[in-house]
Parts: sequence; structure tokens; C-alpha cells
Amino acid sequence: MSYQVLLLKKLADTGIRHLMDHGCDVIISSGKTEEDFIRDMKNCDGLFVRNEKITAHMMDMAPKLKVIAKHGIGYDNIDVEAATSRNIQVVYAPMGNVNSVAEHAIMLILASAKRYGVVNQEMKRGNYEIRYTLPDGYEVKNKTLGLIGCGNIAKALARKAYFGLDMRVIGYDPYQKPGFNEAGIEILESREEVLRRSDFISIHLPSTNATKNSFGMAEFKQMKPTAYLINTSRGDIVIEEELVTALKQGIIKGAGLDVYDTEPVRVENPLLSMPNVIATPHSAGMTVEASDALSLTGAQGIVEALYGKKITWPVNRILVDKDEVIQYNEYEINRQRR
Repeated sequence: MSYQVLLLKKLADTGIRHLMDHGCDVIISSGKTEEDFIRDMKNCDGLFVRNEKITAHMMDMAPKLKVIAKHGIGYDNIDVEAATSRNIQVVYAPMGNVNSVAEHAIMLILASAKRYGVVNQEMKRGNYEIRYTLPDGYEVKNKTLGLIGCGNIAKALARKAYFGLDMRVIGYDPYQKPGFNEAGIEILESREEVLRRSDFISIHLPSTNATKNSFGMAEFKQMKPTAYLINTSRGDIVIEEELVTALKQGIIKGAGLDVYDTEPVRVENPLLSMPNVIATPHSAGMTVEASDALSLTGAQGIVEALYGKKITWPVNRILVDKDEVIQYNEYEINRQRR
């Protein structure tokens, strides 16, 4: 039996080959709008998405749809509740870009400490004298990295910072007991203590009703005035207007951002023009290695769902080999992996 799998954007060949090797016809959508996607979804059994919003209405327009795969970790663009109520399996790829995002966070930390944004801009303008303003940049050795959320990416970042850069690493996670863990992180009892003690705060949280807009002026005022905010998780966790104010008023020193409240980020967003902000276009996970791994993992999840196999990386309720129904949620999966 042949299944039709629709990719809303072109993905790495690793996943496409896996789907084709398992008897799937792969179609790549040429559309950009919900109406375009609905047109292409009508006969698909599987759907493979990046950051495109997948609504209940779209699912209703695809009567054969059995599985939706997310090319990445965060699946907040998919209406999981609607999928579950329609017996549509949702799968994701939580490990595929872990190293890539952790490396990107390290880059943002170093670029912030070395004032790379300003220096690079001025150097390209021919201002070689910018070198004499650099004493307010600093080394990261012996500085403290604070992690808000201590899942897989945070742990990978911690190892690089602790073992590679001689940084101290502390963190807060409601699902981690206080004490040291294998990644070199000292888990503290409160988020407030992490904010107070850190030279860099790196956010590693999913976008949920509980975390959206959970990081704002109250948190910035608890941070050191010399501290930097690093965010490679989700932009809507941070209240951007309050971040802009905190940066302008010197409440914190700077920020390294890969994600934004609205994406694509608007060119008039003040964060893009601030000299104390390093900004990248949600590209932390966009490396060759990560793209290959994410594409293959998502494709494997689609094949598992279509052929009735046990799902390796489920998001919602699934039926496994013996028709046993298991209810998953993100924090339960994360706790199992820790």
C-alpha cells in the first residue's frame, strides 16, 4: 500500500529518502498560505511541517490525514488538541538539533561578551579605532551561566560552557532536584537565585500557556546590570517591550536573540537596531547536520505511525502495537529523557 506524504517546505534528502524507501509518495507543496496548503493536503496521509501553523480547519480538510511530523522540538504551531480529538498522531524530533542550538547559544554568549555586534559593524565601516573601546568586553572564564529550564539543549550548552569555557553553570527547572548533575549544572531551588547570581541567563523553555510572557521587567530587575539575556527557545516567552526598556535603561547589559515574539521579525523591531543586541533569524538549528537529523527523525515518526509501529517520539496520545493507549505530554517525555 502506498501512502502520500506532503512536505510543506523542502526538507533534507535524508528524510525524503526514508519515506520513499518505505513506500511513500512524497509531494512538496508550492504554497505559502493556509488555502494553498489545504489544496495540497486533500489526499495526504502524512504531513511534515516546519513552523507553518496547522489548524483544526486544515485537518478537517484532509480526511485521510493520519500523522503530522514537526521538523524540530517546539510544536506550538500545531493544534495538538485538535489532532488528538481527530485521532491524528503528532510526532516531533527533540534530539535532532540539540548540538546545533547549544553551539549557537555559545556563539551568542561569546559574541555578547566580546561586543561583536558593534565591533563587526564599526570594523566594516573602516573604524579600526573601535579596538580601543574594547576593555568593557570581557572573558567568559569564571563567569556564571544561568539556565532557565534544564532539558537536553540546556545540558548540551552546560557541558560546552563548563568543560570547554571554564564557566560556572547554575540552573532552575521545576522537574530537577537541587544539586549537581552530570552536565556540570548546579540546580538551585529557585529561579530568582539563578537570575541574581548569573552573568548570562539562557532560556530553555517550551512555549506553553504557563511560559508565554513569563519573562519580563520583574525578571530583568533581578538580574545583574552587567548580565546578558540569551534566548534560543521561543520568542513569546519574553515580553519584548519590557526587554527593550530594560536594554535602553541599562537594567541589563545586552541580549543575544535567535527568536522573537513575531516571526518573521519585523524590520522596525527596535531590538534589531540596538547596539547591545546580537540578533540572528531563528537559525540556531539550521546546520547541515541538524537538518539531516531532523528530517530523518520526522520521517521515521511518519513511517512508524502509518505502519502501526510504536512511536519513538510522540507528542500526543498514540496507539502502540497492542492497542494500548498512552497519554504523553511534553514534561513527561522530558522527565523520561533526563
